[in-house]
Amino acid sequence: MLDPAFTDMDDSLFEVFGVDGTVQRGLDVAVPVRLIIDEGVARLGDHGQKIGQVTVASFKVPQWRPKVGDLVTIDGVARKVDDVDSDDGYVARVVLLG
Repeated sequence: MLDPAFTDMDDSLFEVFGVDGTVQRGLDVAVPVRLIIDEGVARLGDHGQKIGQVTVASFKVPQWRPKVGDLVTIDGVARKVDDVDSDDGYVARVVLLG
């Protein structure tokens, strides 16, 4: 069961910093979601060196638990989920392709 203190905090963060979009899995109907998008997030190599930058999307897990291959659309631009970076049961962070 999710701790109400954390879900209330997540709701506030997603309300302030979130954007509306949709997510679609396979041929299923697209589902509306609220996401937080972080552009230019550093990816680090095995020795802590910066090896690139990626775009990360954060989902509220009770709304949608993302998987690799899901299609995220924001403002008419569709991008696939390339990797699930983390999922703590409250928020799942994924790396988007493109």
